Amino acid sequence: IEPHTHSHTMTEITKTFLRDLCKNQSGCYITPHVNDRLYIHFKGIQKLQNLEEYTGLKVLWAESNAIAKIEGLHQQRELRTLYLQQNCIQKIENLSLLGHLTNINLSENFISKVENVSSLKNLQTLNLSKNNITSADDLKHLVECESIEVLDLSNNRIQDEDVLETVFFKMRHLKYLKLDGNPFIRKVKFYRKKLILALPNLNYLDTMPVFADERRAAQAWERGGLAEEKLEREKIRQEEKEKHLNSVKALDKMLDDHREEMRLKREQERLDHEQKEMRQHEEEARRLQQDTNVDVPPEFTDLNFWSNGLDAFSFDIVRDSEDTQADVVASHSHDKTSKDNSVSVDADVQPKEKYNTDQRSNQLFMLEEEASSSTKQTTNDEVAA
Repeated sequence: IEPHTHSHTMTEITKTFLRDLCKNQSGCYITPHVNDRLYIHFKGIQKLQNLEEYTGLKVLWAESNAIAKIEGLHQQRELRTLYLQQNCIQKIENLSLLGHLTNINLSENFISKVENVSSLKNLQTLNLSKNNITSADDLKHLVECESIEVLDLSNNRIQDEDVLETVFFKMRHLKYLKLDGNPFIRKVKFYRKKLILALPNLNYLDTMPVFADERRAAQAWERGGLAEEKLEREKIRQEEKEKHLNSVKALDKMLDDHREEMRLKREQERLDHEQKEMRQHEEEARRLQQDTNVDVPPEFTDLNFWSNGLDAFSFDIVRDSEDTQADVVASHSHDKTSKDNSVSVDADVQPKEKYNTDQRSNQLFMLEEEASSSTKQTTNDEVAA
């Protein structure tokens, strides 16, 4: 890997340069110690200097320059993230005072050995991709860095096959590991399975995530080889199938429960509606009784009472024994006169309807005829006398 070449003019960091830079950048301030970030990337800078007044920095962007050495950061005690990728750095140094540092990006430099980072107890992410690291000895310092969870060493020149056992198998806290692009990977059989088994917290390896199913398959391979792994993968597929079926059944049950709930709701609404109508009918009956001041028999509201037809209106007529014959004669004369008048007026009119009377009405008619005949006979006897 050759050093980066820059076509633009090299820039020296001065206090005036930094002040003008902060003045023209959004989110930065002229007062140095107020700034918590500083952007000095793509400036053609060769040396980090004159940063003593910027004590409040938490993030420093200094990538894509020509910086050859890590220096001038001894006052940045609050620094959390340091971006120094795409520079000309050959050694990791001068970082021991940055105790709060959690993220360092040193990719695309000329670093050939990992060193001087074990003192950074809060360091979680270290990116050293595209550097000049070649052997396991160049990486053994990583074993002392117990806080590192994300490590990128891709596209280096690592040749040693035993780097897995001597370095990476001992970093059991790793969650993200990127080693693709190194020659040793092609030499190690079952490279991915071995790393997954050795690192219980690993979630991402090279270009692919590590899922629970893959970890189960790797554990089965460790127990009984490829045959055991095949059985475990078949078991995983069966579990996935059952899980899918259970999900479908659960959905069906949920839909059935919803339908039953809606049915009960509609039934309850129907009952409520019927009760409401019944109350309205009762209220109307009470209001009608109050308006007419008539006692309505309770059977009048019973539908079964009306099923007997006109028989409900049948009644007995009891004549008063004290009625005089004169009253009977007068009544008969009035009825005869009314009948004669009706016949004279409606002589040509034929009745359109024939009314059927019950047995009690026939008896009443016969009693009236007998009374009329008796009255005529009495009147004739008086005239003859």
